[in-house]
Amino acid sequence: MMLYFLLACECHPVGTALGNVTMCDQVTGQCVCNTTARIGGMRCDRCMENSWNTSDSLFSCKGKMSHFFIK
Repeated sequence: MMLYFLLACECHPVGTALGNVTMCDQVTGQCVCNTTARIGGMRCDRCMENSWNTSDSLFSCKGKMSHFFIK
């Protein structure tokens, strides 16, 4: 018999997608972050990888933009 433990969501309210603090993977606890604002981390409480914060606010994450050239 396998036992599964469901993790409670501990998401940062402003860093999540749609501000939904209860939307996370019930097995891993990974929150669904606002990737448009480049927010990441397990709890959506930091900037995404290769991004940096430009102010004291969590929600000023900036990153290098990719440029695609179409010929």
